[in-house]
Amino acid sequence: MNWRHHLDWLKDYLVYFLTAKNRHGIHSPFVYNLSDVVLKLPISSSAQEELIAYKNDLINSTESIVIEDFGAGSRFLKDKRKISDIARISGSNMKTISLLYRLVNFYQPKRILELGTSLGIATNAMALAAPNASIYSVEGCAATHAQAKKHLAKYQRNNIELHQMNFANFFDQNDQVFDFVFLDGNHREEAVIEMLEKLENFIHDETIILLDDIRWSSGMKRAWQKTIENQNYHVTVDLFKTGLILKRKHQQKEHFLVKY
Repeated sequence: MNWRHHLDWLKDYLVYFLTAKNRHGIHSPFVYNLSDVVLKLPISSSAQEELIAYKNDLINSTESIVIEDFGAGSRFLKDKRKISDIARISGSNMKTISLLYRLVNFYQPKRILELGTSLGIATNAMALAAPNASIYSVEGCAATHAQAKKHLAKYQRNNIELHQMNFANFFDQNDQVFDFVFLDGNHREEAVIEMLEKLENFIHDETIILLDDIRWSSGMKRAWQKTIENQNYHVTVDLFKTGLILKRKHQQKEHFLVKY
């Protein structure tokens, strides 16, 4: 993270910190419940142990792989990367993992789509939170896909279908409608907008979309702003690092900054 990006991040965080709301001042029942209940949902000690153990297994790995990166790449890692470095730097952090677990555990979606499996850290959290859900996770890089497949099998996550292909091919071959979508596979502005356009045919009015790293770059910030302004989505929720997106056409269009 260069100094200019770091300064922008600090400015964004200050604005978020000063303006984000807790349950008081939120008039949407859905977002009020999200803030007051879902984001504070307790995670059992056994679930926390499993979430941490999965990531620690990766951090303790001595393997290296060659990455075929279809997204915006990494600011810190080269194409040949240690599994431990990917888990520490590029893998979902525990705050995002806890958020995913809480969302999926509370809403119990039946069909989940993840675009960007990486090492399966987030995939594992969602599978643990909703063991009866059908989870479809798509990863373009063959080497990363193989690592995720190996580690998820070790933890016996049997409700996951892993697909090694680009996202466009998955949409071409898929006819499912998803209740929950986690977007973490491509950090380019145009790609994010394109993924959301593709998703139009694969979601319903109550589908929850979680977009990761909304402030990762200026391009991601522009993509997030365009999403906020998109008339197809009536509810957008800024949680600073991540953003929630829902159609909810029966609800007045509104954007929320919520403390998390």
